[in-house]
Amino acid sequence: MGYLTQDGILRTDNFKRFTGSLNLSPKFLNDHLSVNLALKVSNTKNNFADQGAIGSAIAFDPTQSVRSSNGKFGGYTEWLDPNGTLMQLATRNPVALLNQRDNKSNVNRFIGNIQLDYKIHWFPDLHVLFNFGIDNAKGSGNDNIDSASATNYLTGGRKTYYEQKKTSTITDIQLFYAKELKKLNTKVDVLVGHSYQDFVTFSSSFPSFSYRAIADPNNPQMKDTLPGSALGTGKPEWRLESYLGRVNISIANKYLITASLRRDGSSRFSQDNRIGYYPAIAAAWKLKDDFFKTVNVISDLKLRFGWGSTGNQDGIAYYSYLPYYTRSNCSAQYQFGSTFYSFLRPSAYDRTRKWETTTTTNLGFDFGFLNNRISGSVDYYFKKTKDLLSVVPIAAGANFNIELYTNVGNMENKGVEFTLNTTPVKKQNLQWDFGFNFTYNTREITNLLKQQDPNFKGIEVSGISGGTGNNIGRLAVGYSPNVFYVFKQVYDPTSGKPVEGLYEDLNRDGVIDQSDRYYYKKPASDIFIGLNTQVTYKKYSLGIAGHAAIGHTFITISIPTTVC
Repeated sequence: MGYLTQDGILRTDNFKRFTGSLNLSPKFLNDHLSVNLALKVSNTKNNFADQGAIGSAIAFDPTQSVRSSNGKFGGYTEWLDPNGTLMQLATRNPVALLNQRDNKSNVNRFIGNIQLDYKIHWFPDLHVLFNFGIDNAKGSGNDNIDSASATNYLTGGRKTYYEQKKTSTITDIQLFYAKELKKLNTKVDVLVGHSYQDFVTFSSSFPSFSYRAIADPNNPQMKDTLPGSALGTGKPEWRLESYLGRVNISIANKYLITASLRRDGSSRFSQDNRIGYYPAIAAAWKLKDDFFKTVNVISDLKLRFGWGSTGNQDGIAYYSYLPYYTRSNCSAQYQFGSTFYSFLRPSAYDRTRKWETTTTTNLGFDFGFLNNRISGSVDYYFKKTKDLLSVVPIAAGANFNIELYTNVGNMENKGVEFTLNTTPVKKQNLQWDFGFNFTYNTREITNLLKQQDPNFKGIEVSGISGGTGNNIGRLAVGYSPNVFYVFKQVYDPTSGKPVEGLYEDLNRDGVIDQSDRYYYKKPASDIFIGLNTQVTYKKYSLGIAGHAAIGHTFITISIPTTVC
């Protein structure tokens, strides 16, 4: 059992959490049946501070007192014009923002899992494996603003209630068979299974009310609606079902082979594209026994090869393969007389969307020397992704939006990984371990369009502040994902420093516009390095770890004003 309470950096920010867990691992039927039971419960309470108080604290006049003697706005100092009216565009009192807002939530969560392993009495080489897990979370909260607050005094405050419940379950059943064929010096194990996952969200839409509207039952805002009653409820749900088959073969403890096949089905796709098949195969050869059996300094040498494919369906909205409509909330209604009506809004959909598939080829080499006091591995991998899922712009009128999340192209990812683990010192009471890893990785988009267009400059991504629709990155063929698409800076030839606001006119048309932007560097790194070391003396140990990323870029952008 555990309890945690923690205050945030703002005065009214607080977090409380109570947790409890129980784990049981009994065995039955003369150890033929093994049970693992894990239960966890938690209750989380949040008091959310108004984050706008941070900016207000920076901008508010520090010579003003927190409190005011005029009695307005709950007694807090606010900027008033000479007539005593609140100045709408002035900075709000940061202390008032914190104390006049009551934003609290309460979340209960239960996570449970039970695993059964039954070794059949009359067939002990065959195991029946069963797994069931559930994750259930239910939360609710209120976000209320005082009627005297300067932010909402015109409406007499605001009252908001919200709630949501999420439940996910997983059920697995598998048959596992393992057999040692002594005459053939071979071990074989076979696994077949079925998995079913269900994700459900119970949500309700509640209107926000002003206290003035609540006090006036004749107000149109309150017509046919009571505080606390839901405008609508929803139960969005999606499911994932999988079948799996796998075979592992070990010959003479030197040659290792494994092969598998998955069949995955997701309700996020239409019935025509719901199923995906993903095979995989891998092999390993322990070279030491065949070539270096008498070389004592070599403790391990293994050559590995693997090939396989996986599917991705993340980021797809529920039911987005169907044409459907959503109801607008109370802030987007049309008034006829004294009655307010909601709109039904169509959503973009794609019936042809299918699984994004990544196929990986891996070639690796494991080594060990001096009883594995020096060990490590070298790997080369090549990943090719097809039917890449991404948001792309579409022609106006072609769908119910100008953008669509769909399959748009291919991408390649390749690299080399090197890992080294050493034990430079190993004595009875003292041991020193040192490890190092290095990765070089490149990514390149190889296709983005179903019909090629020589004028296509890529898909805009990486939004920036300063206006709606401003983006600094692109998904572009021949470049790494999210490559920066910027104006070319002009530098002073004498000092070598950038000239602020001066950019090159790359197409020499006398105007600095979007056609003068070019592909620059990428935000992702090419090189990753990690170091770790640990010294152990008797029962005491001291460890240090560090990592580095080389090759990524951070840039700033400003609006061009001068032609060069």
